Amino acid sequence: MTLALADYEDETAVLCDWCIPRSHFLESWGDARAFDGTASIVQPTIRPLHSSYSDIELLANLLEAGSGYEAVRQTWAETLGADEEDQRWRETLADGIVADSAARTLPVSLRICPELTYLVSGTAQAVRCRETGGLAPFRYLRIAEVIIAEVISGRFPSVNSMSAATSNVPSREETFEWIVRPDPTLWDGRFANNGWLQELPKPLTHVVWDNPAWIAPADAERLQLSNGDVIAVESTEDGTRSLELPVWIVPGHATGCLTLFRGFGKRVFGRVGANAGFSVRNLIQASDRSIGTATIRKTGSHVKIVTTQHHQFNGGTTFGAFGNAR
Repeated sequence: MTLALADYEDETAVLCDWCIPRSHFLESWGDARAFDGTASIVQPTIRPLHSSYSDIELLANLLEAGSGYEAVRQTWAETLGADEEDQRWRETLADGIVADSAARTLPVSLRICPELTYLVSGTAQAVRCRETGGLAPFRYLRIAEVIIAEVISGRFPSVNSMSAATSNVPSREETFEWIVRPDPTLWDGRFANNGWLQELPKPLTHVVWDNPAWIAPADAERLQLSNGDVIAVESTEDGTRSLELPVWIVPGHATGCLTLFRGFGKRVFGRVGANAGFSVRNLIQASDRSIGTATIRKTGSHVKIVTTQHHQFNGGTTFGAFGNAR
């Protein structure tokens, strides 16, 4: 048997045998820690409006451990006391945080080595490239990935391992570099069923209800693309991974690069969120990260993209709603 605890019937929930409605966080008991380790007891502000469960309440019921409140009290009984009238518990609820629960600060030091110097010099080159209107070389992002992966695994990265990581990177003339960012209003898609956020214009483009790929004016002119023209994006790392979505011309955007936004293209996600925009998940799965390289081509299709405001810059070209540059 499979079970999903969800705010809406989403793409995961429809594949499960049971879907249980999740309580809003303002209806639930819980606990949390801040970035410095300070603990806080989360208190509900209202009683649940519907027959729903929080994460803690669901687990407590499955384990026959009582309610969500009882689970929180049991967790903090040793620190805050088990009695309902214990002064420590009442003060914590009043103050909002558990006193003296912050993590202890540890001294750290940085050891400089040739490998890090190699990365720093590469970063400096990337900055110089950006200052001249180009894009930071993709090879230095690969180098950073290698360093992080090897440090986490307990090994220290070598110059050889970093060189090997960048040996298969195609030249920029053959491909576009792409990056996937959370959508400014829907984030990773968790707010896709909120019509107000779908209607909220995006920064810079003022686009609503969609997530076109951002592209530089120079690249759009070279590829003969207008706002709303659909392109096929195919990963250079896995030729079986591709997607199609419209473009939006953004003045000031780096050349040779596409900016994509996640959070759209859900097949099932409530009355508002389903089938809005385009999914970029397929491209992310190709590389298991949010950056990469891909080839693009114009498909000949066109999608009408809605924007609430025209975008004009010095030189007279206007990028407007439904979009051709004119």
